Amino acid sequence: MPDDLPNVANNSGVQGYYAYDGLGRRVEAEEGTSTVFYGYLETETLAEGSTNPYTDYIYSNSLRIARVTGANVGGSPSIFYFHTDALGSTRLVTDTNKNVLFTNNYQPYGQDNQSTGSETYKFTGKPYSVTTGLYYYFQRRCDPSIRRFISVDLAALLYLIRKLVRRGGKKIARMVTNPVGPPMDDRLPPNACHP
Repeated sequence: MPDDLPNVANNSGVQGYYAYDGLGRRVEAEEGTSTVFYGYLETETLAEGSTNPYTDYIYSNSLRIARVTGANVGGSPSIFYFHTDALGSTRLVTDTNKNVLFTNNYQPYGQDNQSTGSETYKFTGKPYSVTTGLYYYFQRRCDPSIRRFISVDLAALLYLIRKLVRRGGKKIARMVTNPVGPPMDDRLPPNACHP
């Protein structure tokens, strides 16, 4: 996919490497000294981890309700419960003894507000990378500090291109196949098909 982030770097060097499957889902993340592999059902993370212990997620009606760790190593698994709001944002994570392990009251666009504890799946239930400071929305990334998606929404772009091709016939088709040229239809915004 064109917007897949292969690595992240800053002044001190590369901070993380990433690999994706054919659907654009991140299947491997190497950040710092750890490597994490991901397994999905559509866009929901079913499992993640290195070799052991692996983490599995339990869903009900498309909502992540629990995380299970240590189930595949022969010992007794640890279970943690997600308590979410109407957006699917993780507000609390508790263990089986009802101890609160994570809390957060998010600001608009996902910035932390009075956060305690640590959790990967945060605002709208999407994974947050401490290394990049970005939320991973599978085809897009959101930077909560600037309140913006920082990558192109490919589904919306493809929808716009299909709509323009249907509306403008050959003139628009030529524009789409030659996106560096000037717009051929004055009714279109100048950056409709241009980078």
